[in-house]
Amino acid sequence: MRPTVLSLARRHRRLTGVLFAVALGAAYLGVLRPLRVLGAEAVALPLFEAVGTPRAEGFDLVARPGSADVYAFPEGTLTTGLTEDEMAAVARWSSPAGALFVLPAMFLIAAFPLRRYWLLWLGSHLAVGAGALGVFVIGLGGAGWAFSLYSFSQTYVLETISLAIPLLLWLAGRAEEAADPPVVVHPTPAVGEAA
Repeated sequence: MRPTVLSLARRHRRLTGVLFAVALGAAYLGVLRPLRVLGAEAVALPLFEAVGTPRAEGFDLVARPGSADVYAFPEGTLTTGLTEDEMAAVARWSSPAGALFVLPAMFLIAAFPLRRYWLLWLGSHLAVGAGALGVFVIGLGGAGWAFSLYSFSQTYVLETISLAIPLLLWLAGRAEEAADPPVVVHPTPAVGEAA
């Protein structure tokens, strides 16, 4: 009987995990990173520009070319190139699922290739990203405190989640493996051999 792909993956779990992690890294560089840039330029920037409050009209919104970031400058302060004026920005929004997503996801895939922990990780990361998008829009729309909350969420909440959730999932997976010991198959003695 010919072995199936799943049986080979179970037999060589670590190798499978490393291959999946490398594939995710390549997918991030080849697909996800360009999608993040497109999301910042084609989705987030027009969404932010559509906020039609007097406070929102007091900002110049700029997407850095080739980056997944959108900057909000006080109107009229953007005088030179974006690189020199970045420090004058009131706030900077970044597309979710960046390096703080891909590195822990690669770890989870390498550690547990046959479990879909990395999908739980992706869901939590996208949920935090959606919440941060909403808080950024609130900041543009009229609540100055929202930019501080957004900055706090990106600096502390996202980084804490990026460390804590993969660690908790790893610990849960290790506990599950310890509770379910591997099955040891003893060869059956041939006919005529002593048992």
